Amino acid sequence: GIENCECIENSDTVKSNESKVFQSFRQERSSFMLSMNDKFSRLTRIKDLILQVGLTKTLQAVSESGDLGVEILILLRMKPEVIKLEHSALIMQIATRVFERDSELSIITIESMLQAFGKLVNATKQISSNDPTMQERKKKCELFIESFREIAPKLRNIAVGNSPSAQTASAILDDWKIFLR
Repeated sequence: GIENCECIENSDTVKSNESKVFQSFRQERSSFMLSMNDKFSRLTRIKDLILQVGLTKTLQAVSESGDLGVEILILLRMKPEVIKLEHSALIMQIATRVFERDSELSIITIESMLQAFGKLVNATKQISSNDPTMQERKKKCELFIESFREIAPKLRNIAVGNSPSAQTASAILDDWKIFLR
């Protein structure tokens, strides 16, 4: 009979602990649900915008407003294959706008844009041609370089630290100093 008493006490303790966990969850549940609903609605707004006006115009709107910037950069990291040269400058402008909110995401974004398009931009810059298609690409490349120059001061500020982000920022500035001349 004594063993049964211990079981009853243990099950009461478990129930009490479960009750505390549940009470804690209930207290934080509404703020958690608000946060999840907010994220969902922001992602839905991005999806709707892309469906209505396309990726380029969505990126233009986000780069101008700064709203939805973090979310769109996170989404684009999951779908890098949709990014074209004409998107890259806008994406770097968005990264510049959200730098204060999420510097790590901004740095990773800048790094990936430079890895994907930096060599093409540099090679295109050096070609002299009157071909209209090449002139159009040169304009896109100039926007790319201008966008990189826009975020360079923020990268310099962070590059003095010892964090992994600081090391990445420093490496970006070093590897792509050709665009900063």
